[in-house]
Amino acid sequence: MNQGDTQPVPLIVLLQASFEAAIGLIENDYLPEIMATVDRLKKGMVKEIKPNVMATRPVPAQRKVKKH
Repeated sequence: MNQGDTQPVPLIVLLQASFEAAIGLIENDYLPEIMATVDRLKKGMVKEIKPNVMATRPVPAQRKVKKH
């Protein structure tokens, strides 16, 4: 193969990299919070878990309107 030749990256390699990145995000960003919530539930500190709406969907920016 010449130095200028390029081979397309197989789809499976891209998918594997995407899954590994997603798993890394879950382990690093979400898992500690999930485990802390589980610990609080076990200790009876929390009776109910409400979904964090802010984390699941973006809130559109609202303009402040001054009332006269």
